[in-house]
Amino acid sequence: MDKRELYWKKQLDLAEKRHDSVLYKRACDELGIPPSLEYLYDAGCAELMHQESGHVQKGSNLERVISSKSVSDDKITNFLREAISLYSTSFDEYVKDKTEILMKYFPRFRPDGSQSLSKYSGIQIGSIFNRLVDSYSKD
Repeated sequence: MDKRELYWKKQLDLAEKRHDSVLYKRACDELGIPPSLEYLYDAGCAELMHQESGHVQKGSNLERVISSKSVSDDKITNFLREAISLYSTSFDEYVKDKTEILMKYFPRFRPDGSQSLSKYSGIQIGSIFNRLVDSYSKD
């Protein structure tokens, strides 16, 4: 076992103990092994996608965008109004509510839509939800 592999095995153990999803995902990827804790790996994937999408802070920024003229579409404005209370850095919170809002405003997420949410985990749904909020709340 070389130094690099030993380092990443230690990081993997540390990530498991701390429930650090991003470190866990990176360690699995670096070692080229399938994750034994899929929920932690999925959370790491979702967190990294969220970080790359440009996180928008909850509350004041969303409220400012909603009230501005930059969001003119009523559907999107209403989506953002409902989303404020559910927007969270924890993807697996309020998954049922997030799913209902996504299906209400975006038909593609309905069971008969082109991107039914039934095939996604709760963490993935939370990530999709936050990415849409981030995307529509940019000026």
